[in-house]
Amino acid sequence: MRILFSCYFTVIFAILQAENPCGIMFPQTKGIWGKSCIWIKRGESLKTYDSPNGQVTGNLKFSEKYWNLRYNPDTSSKQIWIDELDKVWIGSNSIELLRVSETNSGYHKIMNSTFSNGLWINSKDIDEQKYFHFSYQELLFGKKEELPKEINWGREYGRIGVNLENCLNLRESPSIKSKIITCVPSNGIKHDSRFVTHVEVIKSQDKWAYVNVITNKYPSTPDEDSECPSKLYRQQKGWLKAIGDDGYPNIWYSVTTY
Repeated sequence: MRILFSCYFTVIFAILQAENPCGIMFPQTKGIWGKSCIWIKRGESLKTYDSPNGQVTGNLKFSEKYWNLRYNPDTSSKQIWIDELDKVWIGSNSIELLRVSETNSGYHKIMNSTFSNGLWINSKDIDEQKYFHFSYQELLFGKKEELPKEINWGREYGRIGVNLENCLNLRESPSIKSKIITCVPSNGIKHDSRFVTHVEVIKSQDKWAYVNVITNKYPSTPDEDSECPSKLYRQQKGWLKAIGDDGYPNIWYSVTTY
């Protein structure tokens, strides 16, 4: 079991395109997360620009053929695959959002890994349609009625975990000066693979979340007939700083192909 999980952790993006029946949240710390992301409704397209107030370069649209988001340049009929480091997922790898690295003059910069200079989205184009631009805080704590049904489905289906390589402090109250109860480990490369940690958000206050931290332990001799042979090991409640001062989500959703 240790060898199996070590292999999983060394190929994070392969996992994002594979089944994850236990709903384990593997941290996705690479690339530029920024403070927000863009979601494009299936069947809709969104224009891209080479710079703020610049020229239109093409459009982004969900590909029904490849079942993911693709870039369609104006100079070619060939769709371009978008680098995994430019994306983030909620619950399912079919719910793709594009990370926004910066905002300038009403334009949002995206796709820094796909293209060396990235591309830009005009916020006015976004405002013409619903459910496009979200902060990570909104996607973690937003009310169900304020979000599209596809996003809500992903939030309900995915399980939340620590989105850091090491751990995140669990505190007695929502303040960095508050007493530390423990440091909640992520399910990253450095953690003890006998254990898996999930986080249930009970309520939120600004960038903080009051949570129930669930730690499951895998048996030394797992049941081969069970997809998820782990058993409850421990539960702890407290406050986590869910969103960093830079907007980075310290906790996030698991991903599976289900």
